[in-house]
Amino acid sequence: MFENGPVAPGDSLRPPFAVSAFTALESEPFPMKKLILLVAFAFSLTGAAAPEPAEIVRSFLAYQYGGDVPGFDKLCLPNPDLWMLRGRDQPGKRRAVAQHQISVGPNGVFLDLVAQDVCVVELKDGRVDPAFNLALVERMHQKLILEFLYHALLPAQNELRRFVTNAANVSLGEARRAGRGDMDAYADLIALIPIVRASDPVADAQSQSVSYRMPLGSEIFTARLVRRDGVWKIDTDRRLEVPLKFFWR
Repeated sequence: MFENGPVAPGDSLRPPFAVSAFTALESEPFPMKKLILLVAFAFSLTGAAAPEPAEIVRSFLAYQYGGDVPGFDKLCLPNPDLWMLRGRDQPGKRRAVAQHQISVGPNGVFLDLVAQDVCVVELKDGRVDPAFNLALVERMHQKLILEFLYHALLPAQNELRRFVTNAANVSLGEARRAGRGDMDAYADLIALIPIVRASDPVADAQSQSVSYRMPLGSEIFTARLVRRDGVWKIDTDRRLEVPLKFFWR
């Protein structure tokens, strides 16, 4: 197979360009010409076309829906929390991503409804800036913790298992339970409680977990979140004390 098609009668056979370049370097007596050839050859290796923005976005979204994307960390700007972005395996949504017409705006932002989800991806210098996506993950974490507290106040805690890894290890103390007629007021109160990250991002990447802390009266409640089968839950593999006395003041 030759670069310029079949060899005509009488033509001499030549090796491909890259081999020719190295052959020239072997015999060239002038150092400057050697340098020029080296630079030209290096440029030919690094000058491959970069992925199109739409394909970068498509790969990023496929990863969020549980797909295997080799070199995902190189697809994004450096961030120790990248591990959080991979969701549970959803082949149907990956197919929707593959079929979706992706258009990236001149500011590098893609925002559209894909498979009934609002998807956002921001590109900077040809790579994904995951800041928006990680902000959504943190918001989801906080919502999970607040919903857990809400359901902990209910007379029956049947729903707690949706939020924790082992409901049997959740201790709610001796606090009484709220009546369902009071839950609107408690929901408003719970929504006002601030939540901040309590763990180090680099350490979190190693442990595949993230911790948050929040004040409940004079006490601090800390929740450690982990993923189980692609779903985020509060880690209660060990006993977790939830101080609820604050709500009965």
